Parts: sequence; structure tokens; C-alpha cells
Amino acid sequence: MKIKEKIISIFLSFAIVFSIFAATPAQAKVVPLSRYFDVYTNGYKVPTTKDFMDALMFFGRFYEKITGMKIFTDDKIEVTFVDFIKDVYDEVYTLSNGTMDFELFFKSLPISPVPGERFYERTKLTKDEVVEYLRQKNAEADEKGDSMALVYFFARLYMQLFDKAVIGAIPVEGQEGVYELFVTVYYTDGTYDEMTPGVYYNAAENYLYGKEGNGIFSLGYDLDADNATLYCVVKSWQRMFGFCMFYDVFSYLTPFFDYTTRRFKFNYEGKEWMIQIWKGRYIITTGCEIGIYTRDKGSLGTYYDCASDEDMLEMTMDLYHGDDLVVNTPKQKHWWLTAFRFTPKCYLPESLRMVATITFKDEEMAELFVASASKYSDVKTYRNLTEVSFEWK
Repeated sequence: MKIKEKIISIFLSFAIVFSIFAATPAQAKVVPLSRYFDVYTNGYKVPTTKDFMDALMFFGRFYEKITGMKIFTDDKIEVTFVDFIKDVYDEVYTLSNGTMDFELFFKSLPISPVPGERFYERTKLTKDEVVEYLRQKNAEADEKGDSMALVYFFARLYMQLFDKAVIGAIPVEGQEGVYELFVTVYYTDGTYDEMTPGVYYNAAENYLYGKEGNGIFSLGYDLDADNATLYCVVKSWQRMFGFCMFYDVFSYLTPFFDYTTRRFKFNYEGKEWMIQIWKGRYIITTGCEIGIYTRDKGSLGTYYDCASDEDMLEMTMDLYHGDDLVVNTPKQKHWWLTAFRFTPKCYLPESLRMVATITFKDEEMAELFVASASKYSDVKTYRNLTEVSFEWK
């Protein structure tokens, strides 16, 4: 099959899978009025981890039928959670009524040593030289604080042909109630590695966080297990990619997001500023966001840089469905304040109400934000000197 035909087949596969999802009541655009008000009031059930994995496997089989290429294997690695780490995951599972099942997710990953073995057969490279190369790249990226370190880390494990993994936690010396996750990885040749991927657990707060402040497994998010909520960290990898309108457009084209957004733009201190807010469904979570972005005056297009440390602002936000508090965040300085909660039901974005407060650098900046927000009839602002509170219905 020609490259062009393969590319077309990929897009076709995505289009068909997305259309299947889009045909569900949660995504349908034309529904009876009574059905709309029912969903508006009571929400709708979101896909569970099992639903997501089943859809992923379906796409894999469909893609193989069209292209003849197998992107997923039926072989799965064995993952075992031990000690209270299993209790934490079970707690999130209970709080979300089975929506987020971390254990099932890890156990369902279609990871197998077979592709690695075939790679070595075809390239004539030895496992030792590939693994050593990835080990060195991991160390170099880690030393620079580069987020690619995580990619090299997992690539090394994969190319070392691992067979199963055990995940647990050990006490951190000198820090009462704090534990560090450990992972024991067993390989097909009978050897194993014991490693600590830099994930800490605070037992008192029931909170999982990244040791270097870059999120769990450097993914950019920490987990509040008490509320089954993910929070973005300041040092998340997403900060490198800025923001452009295409990100929202792409999300709208998929069945995995159902949110609405508002953008507030103004010029201040020789820069163009954009403060953007979002609320709605994010894959299998309900949540909200406030993003702060800047760029040089006179810039073209829709691309903005994420705010620098000097331009971060102190913010807090709550998200309500009716009188029920869905998510909330503590007040903190950030460039992208987020809260995504694993919930058994998600709600239409128009049925959610966001209440937030931002403390600006001075009164001039606060007034510029208020003026920009005034163009939206559904956003009500209240300014007190440098602090602006707003409600978005």
C-alpha cells in the first residue's frame, strides 16, 4: 500500500471512530428538548476506563483491517499494585463510581516484548547497545531538567523487553508520613530493575505529587486522591508549547472534549495579553481552567507564549453545577490554573458556573481585564483595587 493511501486510511479510521462516539446522546447536537433539560439538570454518564480501553482496542482492530498493520497487540504486561498505593487507586475508583480505574488502565495497556524483539531481529542491533544509548540519553535529559527524560526512561524499559511490574511505596527518610513510589520491573530474560520514578505520596493529605515539581511521572499533573482531582503544576511540560486556537479547534473535532471557553485580550506593559477560561468535560473528567498568555505587540496569528514566572498571577477558582461544588482550587500563583475531577457524571458546559478571583499586578491591569470581559454578557466582574472576582454562567 502506498504511503498516501495509508495516510488516507488513518484519517478515515479516525473519522469513523469519532463519528461512532459523536452519535452517542452525550455528543448529539439535535436532541428532544426534554432530553436536553434532563442532561442539563442531571448530567450524563461518562465513558469508564473499560469503555475507553475497549474503544482503543476496537480502533486498533479496525486500523489493522484497513492497513494490514497491527498497532496494538493482545499481549499485556502484568502490573501489580501493593501496599497502600492500591488503596489510593481504589479510593479514586470509588469516588468516581468506577469512572477512573487506574489498575485496569495499567493492566490493559497493550504492551508486549514482541515488537521489541522484532525490532532487534530486523535492525541487527543488540539489546545492550540500544538500552545503553537510551540510558545515557535519559541521564543527559534528566541533568538538564528536560521533560524528554521521561520518554527515554520508558523507552529504555520497553526496549529492555520487560515482562511485568510491581508498584508500591517506601517511607522517605526524615519526612514523616511521606512515601516515595518504587517500581520493580521484571524482564523476559529473568533480570529485574528496582527504581524510584520520583513520585511522592503525602499520607496526611492523601496527595500524590512529582518529586521535582513537574507532576506525577513528569506528566504535568498532581493527584488529590481525597477529591479524585488532577491539578496542573507550574513546571508542567505543556508550558513549552504555548497556546494557539488550533488546540481548541482540535479538541472540538474529537468526541473526548465538551467544553466552552472565553478569551480576554488587552495590551499591558508593552505586551499583548490573553487570559482564557474554560469549563466542561475533559475526556472522563469535569473541570475548569484559567490560562495566562503573552506575546510581543503586533504579533500575527493566534499563537501566544505561556506566561513567564514574572507574569504569573495569583488565582483561585470554583466550579458549580447548580449549588453543588464540583471542583475548587487553593489560591496560588500560576500561569495555568486547572482542576479536572474524575466524576461518575459530566455536565453540559452551559449548566456549569465558574467563580474565580485573579489578583493583578496593579489597578490598571485589573481595569483592562474588566474592560475586556465586559464584551461577554455571561461574565460578571467585580473589582476591588487589584483583585477581580468574576462569575461565568
